[in-house]
Amino acid sequence: MLQKLHHITAFSAVLFLTPFPALIISRMLVVNKIELAPHVEVDLEQMKRDTAKCRDGRPFIFGSMRKQDGVNELVAFLKTEGGLGLIHG
Repeated sequence: MLQKLHHITAFSAVLFLTPFPALIISRMLVVNKIELAPHVEVDLEQMKRDTAKCRDGRPFIFGSMRKQDGVNELVAFLKTEGGLGLIHG
């Protein structure tokens, strides 16, 4: 089963200044509520570049779950990596 899934909101960008365990070792990183970025002066493109560098090939999703942006990618990940595809076909 899925061991590590971490969720970060876009306004938590300050956390990216120093890599922390969730950013580095989680099996999937979800950066949610990206629509808030302009309101808190977060450069999403820079955040994506920094995330890719820190993740070193491990998956991550930037999205807005409430607005259904990134949900399909997360569901696909949970089905394959989390074993949900075995349960629900």
